Amino acid sequence: MSPAVIPIIAEDTFLEDPIKTAALAFNADEISNQAWKNFNLSKFLSRYLAGDESLKSARHVTRKRLSLAEFFHSLDIPVIDESGSILQQQVHAYQEAKAILSRDEKLTEQAICAAHQIIAPTAKRVGEYRQTQNFIGKSLKQAKFVPPKPEFVACLMSNLVDFYNHSKLPPLHRALIFHLKFLAIHPFLDGNGRLARLLFEVMLERTAGGQIVHPWLYRLHCHDFRFQTSTQTMGQYHLFCNDALGFWPEAFTHSAQLMQKLLASYELFFHQFTGRLSLLSFADDEYSVALEMINEPLVNGAKLAKQYDWDKAKADRFLLKLQSIGLIDISVTRYPENYRFFYCTPVFQLWSQLDEIICSMTGRH
Repeated sequence: MSPAVIPIIAEDTFLEDPIKTAALAFNADEISNQAWKNFNLSKFLSRYLAGDESLKSARHVTRKRLSLAEFFHSLDIPVIDESGSILQQQVHAYQEAKAILSRDEKLTEQAICAAHQIIAPTAKRVGEYRQTQNFIGKSLKQAKFVPPKPEFVACLMSNLVDFYNHSKLPPLHRALIFHLKFLAIHPFLDGNGRLARLLFEVMLERTAGGQIVHPWLYRLHCHDFRFQTSTQTMGQYHLFCNDALGFWPEAFTHSAQLMQKLLASYELFFHQFTGRLSLLSFADDEYSVALEMINEPLVNGAKLAKQYDWDKAKADRFLLKLQSIGLIDISVTRYPENYRFFYCTPVFQLWSQLDEIICSMTGRH
């Protein structure tokens, strides 16, 4: 059978398919929660999802290094921390590509290719389907997995997108089928994994109605073995075999448990953080900027002027208020020499707690 005509799934026989077992483990109320007041959970978790550097660097690039790279980038200041800069760029690209894929309710191949251009800018034929054979492994002869031939990719992707947009299956089932089939097709020469993760995240957030703890994080818990097994056994002819799907019930369950622990830690932090803010009187815009520090905990007058168009006097008053209630501390960099900024200690403490929870549940320290 030609890979170009392999049916994605027969909808009338769906209930007999083992993918049903994986879908039953997904509980939208557990894996997603609207209680993340002012916290961009997706951005926080992106360091584990955004690309090859997110795995290579593991936790060696600290949250402070990552934040400094983002902070200096926002002010057009050269970043000398190469690893921190690369990871920051991948996180930024992940979020930018996510915005493209989230714009329209219907998925399009144009949006997928546009997202690929952003998320894998150094790939060959970026934003275009591959024209050569790719494979997973050291060589084509020793490959652990060989995707369909390049001449079938355009047809397979067109059919897959049409399936996602028009199938009568429940949204989660469509999302999981799409994710697995996308990995099996491997339509681009590079960046397929991170783009598949991003597409899955967008689809799951729509299904759940809020931010999610990405089930892919379970791959860290498996130390890659179960995930690799699940993808490498897919093949064009056995996409929905039990080996391929067995990973996902465990992954969804892990996400639900991780969500509960992360949210409990965040809710305690948010109560304490807003409690400190209540000690002084803040204007509405000041209060909003203070809450935004939960996502961007480095600040100074230059950033406040550029991002919010505040004058120096207003910025200085705001920073003094935050200092007086113990929310920020001053720091001076070696490069640029004697460059002053403030960092929000409670936020970095929160981030450290969340990372510890993630890594304690994955066995990665």
